[in-house]
Amino acid sequence: MPSMANIAASKVLAVYAQSETSGNRLYATFGDLTAGTWTQPTLISGYAGTVQAVNDNGGWALNPSATVVSANPTTGVATVAWTSQVAGESTYRVWLSTYSNSTNVWSSPTQIGTASVSGLKITNSAAGGTLIGWLSSSIVNAGTQALNLYTLPLSGVSVSDRVELASSPYAAVKLGLSDANAVVAIWAGASQSVMLARKTGSTWAATVSLGTGVPASESDLDLVVNADGSDAVAWGGVDPSIHTVLHDSAGAQVASQHVVQGSVGNVRPALASLCPGKYTMVFAASSMSGVGVGYYEPYSASYTPGVGWSSPLALYPTGVSGAGNLQLRVDGAGDALAVDLGYNINGYSLASGASDGTVASNIVYGGAIPAFVQERMTGRGVVLWCNGSQLQSAFFK
Repeated sequence: MPSMANIAASKVLAVYAQSETSGNRLYATFGDLTAGTWTQPTLISGYAGTVQAVNDNGGWALNPSATVVSANPTTGVATVAWTSQVAGESTYRVWLSTYSNSTNVWSSPTQIGTASVSGLKITNSAAGGTLIGWLSSSIVNAGTQALNLYTLPLSGVSVSDRVELASSPYAAVKLGLSDANAVVAIWAGASQSVMLARKTGSTWAATVSLGTGVPASESDLDLVVNADGSDAVAWGGVDPSIHTVLHDSAGAQVASQHVVQGSVGNVRPALASLCPGKYTMVFAASSMSGVGVGYYEPYSASYTPGVGWSSPLALYPTGVSGAGNLQLRVDGAGDALAVDLGYNINGYSLASGASDGTVASNIVYGGAIPAFVQERMTGRGVVLWCNGSQLQSAFFK
């Protein structure tokens, strides 16, 4: 699975590991959202070991990429992180490099940590901060994992943190970062309890349990953090339903609600913020109609303060269905665009972030979990996925 981010107006940066005779190596390429074209890939070098391939599961439940990128289109600065393995070592080295769009210069790779599995997580804030996460063996509770966090603010000194997950195995981890660099981390803990840890300034609040459920993979748990530090969390429950919990900017819980479609199963939620306090969500609901319990269809719902979540609405009015891994983006006009990988890669456009006016379309038959970017100001974007030994893309306007 490649990773991709919007770095400047009509420009995206994608990074990926490429298999070569000498071992996997890291490449970057730039996409033009207006022309629908890509630049010749550039090799990123200067690190030790072999870059880890995207199919290295290593303990994450849904193959999070071992090469990740985050960018801010206002500052024009991108941060790329990846893991490599040196011969004879059982752990993975975590590397970081930054790219400046104004100077077209990459910084020399720097090792920022050591991971027990190859997958990485990355997120950023509108203010230009970046947060990277990886797992390592706990030094407190034998046989469990710890979440290592590396915060890189727009200016100032980077900060390293470590959160004990107190569980193994685990099912999912998601990260969020506010404009003031408040850190939020969620994960599926012991007995499938969904846990949350929050750091404001230099202080970590006590880890709390948000509830129980069945987040069996990375796609069954999601988090969105606003510029002011308020957040929304969603995960698959045992009821069956999608469980949601909302917090204000101080971390106080302001809402908790179940979203239910049908009576079989609701899983794989993806959240997006329309503005602080107002959210939209897509998720998959198991269908009994004609194809059995194992077949899932996409639905959406919107949250309004004082009202709660709207009734779910099906996202396949034109017959496009089969929901798997779901991703959701919102542009500056409040229009939402969702992409899912079920049996195929499909796209769904939700006018003004509401649960109506949906337009569904098939992007490609088959495919793999895609990277997905939508430019906030224009709504243009691109979907990028690996098809065997090739990368394929679909631009949209």
